[in-house]
Amino acid sequence: MPSIDVKMAKASGYTSGFDYLRIGLSLSVLLWHSYSVANFDESVRVFWGGPARALPAAILPMFFALSGFLVAGSLARTRLH
Repeated sequence: MPSIDVKMAKASGYTSGFDYLRIGLSLSVLLWHSYSVANFDESVRVFWGGPARALPAAILPMFFALSGFLVAGSLARTRLH
C-alpha cells in the first residue's frame, strides 16, 4: 500500500480530496445561513441550545481555515517569471 507522500508525488501535489471537503463545508455554510434566515427563532433554540451546538459554531471557521490552506498551497505552487 503506497503512502500518502507517494500518492501526492504521483499527482504532482494536485490532489482533490480537500476540494471536496471545501465544497461540503461551503454547502453546509449555505444551508446553515439559509435556515437561520428563514427560521431565526427556531434555529436559535434548536442549534444553539442543544448538545451539538459546537458543530454550527465550527462550520464557518473550518471553511475559512481550509480555504486559507488551499489558497496558500496554490500560491506556493505558482511560478511567477
